[in-house]
Amino acid sequence: MPRLSQLTSTDTILWSDLFRHLLQCTEQQAVISIANRLKIDYDKCIAGSGLIATDIVAEMPKEWKVPAETVKEKLSQLFDEQWIASVWDNFIECLNENIG
Repeated sequence: MPRLSQLTSTDTILWSDLFRHLLQCTEQQAVISIANRLKIDYDKCIAGSGLIATDIVAEMPKEWKVPAETVKEKLSQLFDEQWIASVWDNFIECLNENIG
């Protein structure tokens, strides 16, 4: 089964004209400071999502015919501690590439 993959800096909203417009009047260090504060929310949201993910999947309509083993494997990948850390690291890398 294919593993999850990270977005590149050009795949994200951080590459968009809108993001660049929003950053016009913001110093790079301020953006990094905001990102560091977001890390707290990121960790809380991941933890909360991990607690309810199985319940959400269990409530999916049977007529969707979603393969249970595929979902189980993807959730395992998604909530793996290394994956969670690498997603954050990738976000910071993409952010730095787009604000620099």
